[in-house]
Amino acid sequence: MATAGLLLWLLAAWPLVLVKNLPHEDLPGHVAAAYVVDHLAAYPEYVAAHGLRTNSALLFWLHAASPWLGYMQAARVFVLAVLAVTAFGYAFLFSALGGSRRMWIQSLFAIPLVHHWFVSMGMLNFSLSFGLCLWILGLLAMQRSKWDHLRAGGIAVLCALAWIAHSFPLLMLVVIALADLAYARVRDRAAVKPALRVLVSLVPAAVIGVLGFCLAPAVDSAGAHLAGLAKTEWTGLPQLLWMGLRTYVLGSSYWGLAALVPALVLLVVVILRARRSSPPVLSVGAFVVLSAGYVCLPTFMLPTWGYFNTRFVPFLWLALLVRAPETLSRKLVALLVCAGIAGSAGNGLALLRMDADVAEFCSGLPFVDRGARLLPLLFSVDSPSDNIEPILHAWGHYTVERGTSADLLWASRSVDAVQYRTLPPPRFHHDVIQNMPRRMRSAEEWCGILLREASTVPEDCELAWTEAWRSYLTSAAKRYTHVLVWDAPQPALALIAQYFPMVHQQGRLVIGRQFAQSDPPFEK
Repeated sequence: MATAGLLLWLLAAWPLVLVKNLPHEDLPGHVAAAYVVDHLAAYPEYVAAHGLRTNSALLFWLHAASPWLGYMQAARVFVLAVLAVTAFGYAFLFSALGGSRRMWIQSLFAIPLVHHWFVSMGMLNFSLSFGLCLWILGLLAMQRSKWDHLRAGGIAVLCALAWIAHSFPLLMLVVIALADLAYARVRDRAAVKPALRVLVSLVPAAVIGVLGFCLAPAVDSAGAHLAGLAKTEWTGLPQLLWMGLRTYVLGSSYWGLAALVPALVLLVVVILRARRSSPPVLSVGAFVVLSAGYVCLPTFMLPTWGYFNTRFVPFLWLALLVRAPETLSRKLVALLVCAGIAGSAGNGLALLRMDADVAEFCSGLPFVDRGARLLPLLFSVDSPSDNIEPILHAWGHYTVERGTSADLLWASRSVDAVQYRTLPPPRFHHDVIQNMPRRMRSAEEWCGILLREASTVPEDCELAWTEAWRSYLTSAAKRYTHVLVWDAPQPALALIAQYFPMVHQQGRLVIGRQFAQSDPPFEK
């Protein structure tokens, strides 16, 4: 088990040794939130959330480790730990379910499912909780055959840790146990008693979940009602099928396209052997319930949940993994090994390319005054081959390294590390700041959006676009001292420079700052 887990971890973790700046999408924003909590005197617009909360494992770790490692290096250690918990968790679960030989076959299929999309997205609390749930499922598989009090205690402790990380995977364990029991009662009465042992073992998980919901700290301000954040959106079935492959298997980029090979082979093998594969956990009943949740629930339930139904995907792939056969032909094994290594290499190279982008983005750090009011204006956030947007929250590096403003923090829910004490002006809400530059990249794009959304276009599109920018920048100049401009077209950059003259330009990055009369001009 240890060898298989180590190999899975190494194939997932090697890029993190080489990248200087972690390009995981949401991660800088979460690190910035931890920094703000530790420096609240500099951020009077926020108040720290109180009480023991789910979705807070990363925050607790950063508080504890940042004095010794620094915030970003502490985050790197956390990512490595998440990958280790997941990799060894897969190996432990496979070993508990089928022994050594089946474990190695299943591990081959699991290679692209360790550094998966949720990790690349920087959704590390969810990813850690899912990794812990793999260990819990392995212990539950053992508990089915014979009750053990020590094992039950271990399950309870892991459930508590999983809840601190994220409550959703823990809820899925209870749902799976209930579905397994219902399926056993209908199809296999001999399995009812073992299924009951599993359900009883998860009573602490249910208690923790209920208490966590009832005792969750309330949001103390109007921050939960930011205009424009409410959104509920479903995804069509064809997109769901592709999203199940792209979102989870391909990880950060299409550069890891080879990872689709083991995923597709697994699908074919499981379909061909459907009648012969009957794992003790994640029964057909559980698979049906998980599939129904993925298909029927919305993708977005903002402001509370983003990528809501997508969170069922790791459990659906897990249900397929535990049905992998004990033996495969040598040619198929060789194909899986080569595809797994190629997929790991592709995703690693993609992360290295994204690291270079983030390094370019961070090149302006020395040119931003400590404690500056900094407005990020991002005109692009990814490349066409990416599954994540590594630039979207890279502003967090400036907050952590230079103590700049943090208007893009998540601060509207009880699970957020901070909450608003005073709301920002509507045009500087974080969703407006994130989206406005891309919507107003050019006069043509802006008028095209107006035509689609409002069925109207100004008579003089170019003039209206210019006036809209001037209005926004006039307000920005009253609130911010610096702008961080990324990948701006020349007409937009020329307008921005009139309000925030350039002090640094490197590649796609421009730093602008309002000058006092005594300040020297910037020479390009």
